[in-house]
Amino acid sequence: MKKTKVVIVGGGFGGMFTAKKLQKLCRGNIDIELISKINYFVFQPLLPEVAAGTLNPQDAITPLRTLLKGVHVRLAEVTGVDFEAKQVILMQGQKKLLQRVDYDHLVITTGQIANLSLFPGFEHHSLTMKDLSDAYRLRNHVIECMEMADVTRFADIKERALTFVVAGAGFSGVETMGELTEMIERILPQYPNIQRAQIRLVMIQLDKRVLPELPEHLSEYTLKQLQKRGVDVWLNTGIRSATQQAVYTNDGRSLNTRTIITTIGNGPSAFIKSLPITLERGRIPVSRELQVQKLENVWAIGDAALIPLNADADKPLYAPPTAQFAQAQAETLAENIVKCMYG
Repeated sequence: MKKTKVVIVGGGFGGMFTAKKLQKLCRGNIDIELISKINYFVFQPLLPEVAAGTLNPQDAITPLRTLLKGVHVRLAEVTGVDFEAKQVILMQGQKKLLQRVDYDHLVITTGQIANLSLFPGFEHHSLTMKDLSDAYRLRNHVIECMEMADVTRFADIKERALTFVVAGAGFSGVETMGELTEMIERILPQYPNIQRAQIRLVMIQLDKRVLPELPEHLSEYTLKQLQKRGVDVWLNTGIRSATQQAVYTNDGRSLNTRTIITTIGNGPSAFIKSLPITLERGRIPVSRELQVQKLENVWAIGDAALIPLNADADKPLYAPPTAQFAQAQAETLAENIVKCMYG
């Protein structure tokens, strides 16, 4: 008897935990194929710790095949979906040959990408925090800035090197700023010509509070902790543009800096935009059961999906882009797919 074929696009939290839960529920009575651009799972919340040097990089990544015994892991780039034929279209191998993979159920969990084109200059003059290479790049950059500030005799160069800016005060921004602060405090004694008072840490947030996804009392607590660590938080402030030497805000202010770490400007990938689906807020709208609207046996979770948390049309709440929510969505999705399979 032919097994039900479930194809999962994306090897992040949503994809990995969906495959894991499906395998547990079906105990081999299902054909699961996970397609990912990379063959390892990245625990993204730990990337700031990797960048700060407080965590070994190997502790933040695990091969997908190690985590998903019995799941077919395919290293490829998905370029589209033929919903009528129930086929995923992908490019695989060095020659990037086009192939098609049949599915009975399709799970889309590719997350979002950093869309730096929204802010002039950010593509060339800012750092992101999306994968392991970003963490390495940030750590090396911070050390380079400290080295430069320790030896230069020019005040403006020293000021620029010792000003560190994080754009965005969501989960990624706060985690990155926290680890960046700890890293600088830890390595500062190695630089005799730099005083702590010369280091400037600035977080810029368009919203009226940090961590707007959380209750207000938790946002207030986080803000106080950041300020206690010497972070200058600019609320109700948008980013306008950046150059190699400065970042400019929408209220006319500027910061003389070599370091702009952006955790804002996320948007849909080329694959998501290629789908014949009307996106909302740059994401795939799904039902509360996580099924893509008007498409049978097509599901979406994680950052790529707009997932309603309530049924109030006037004041809708949507799932925040966190690892905890992605894991919970994956478990629910796996159970829903099994219910569709067995009734």
